[in-house]
Amino acid sequence: MNDAQHRANILPVGPEADGQRVDNYLIKKLKNFPRTLIYKALRTGQIRVNGKRAKQTQKLASGDLVRLPPFMIPDGGGQIRVPDKWVQVVRDRVLYKSPNYLVIDKPSGMAVHAGTGVPFGLIDIARQLDQNPDLQLCHRLDRDTSGCVVIARNSPALRDFQQQMQQQDIKKTYFALLKGHLNDRQAVQARIDVENREGGERTVAVLEDDERGGKSAHTVFNPVEHYNRQATLAECDLKTGRTHQIRAHAAHIGHPLAGDERYGDEKFNRFMQQRGLNRLFLHAGSLTFRDGEEETVVSAPIPDELADVLNKRWN
Repeated sequence: MNDAQHRANILPVGPEADGQRVDNYLIKKLKNFPRTLIYKALRTGQIRVNGKRAKQTQKLASGDLVRLPPFMIPDGGGQIRVPDKWVQVVRDRVLYKSPNYLVIDKPSGMAVHAGTGVPFGLIDIARQLDQNPDLQLCHRLDRDTSGCVVIARNSPALRDFQQQMQQQDIKKTYFALLKGHLNDRQAVQARIDVENREGGERTVAVLEDDERGGKSAHTVFNPVEHYNRQATLAECDLKTGRTHQIRAHAAHIGHPLAGDERYGDEKFNRFMQQRGLNRLFLHAGSLTFRDGEEETVVSAPIPDELADVLNKRWN
């Protein structure tokens, strides 16, 4: 760590914070950092005051020195400093840039925002890359899903994108590898209970026609290529954008996604692991939206690790 980083790692407590609890002090200082991670860092002894492990309820005094772990280093605007290697990763994956938007080809395994156990997400990296703390996610992708993510560079652009989503003017196309042989185009309109929980985690449930509640969801699966009746590469046209919609709808029609540990088929997943698949086979391949007056189409190629699985010989 260089001297500049070391200085940034230390927060001197000023008179205005004299008598303030350390957790409240950090919440104010690290405005865009998730509170859950602040408390976790305190519990695990990663935050120190005057060289000693800080306690959550500890009160600070003017002149105290609060040391942060490297992943919590803020910049001058209170943002979290992301390691340079991740900024470079995202810089190389920018698909589209205009005064209003960034579109990034998110790699599988990268969360779009910080959370429990995740010190920073794609949005934090993009803010540092763009030197713009006002960047906002226009929509989200699951952590395991790769592909196109749109980020607004200003508030009017964010509102315009959200309006386009409400009016269903945005076309989203995904590529998924499904279990078995999907013969023809299949449109699935099955409501989804997005509040369903299993084991404390969100696991959405597809509702039957005679069940009440849920939210409308519409996915169209178009077969692109078949693999010895063992699997089907499908283009998924997302008409609505519910949580885990493609994964839940695919499982509902008996063709779960390869590598899906939550909604998938264990035997099929083991078979795909033997073929070298080590992630969920779901990729946001293209987006069509309006940027100002221009219709914009942005595409992200299927990642090499997924293409390699498809290109292997199928028995």
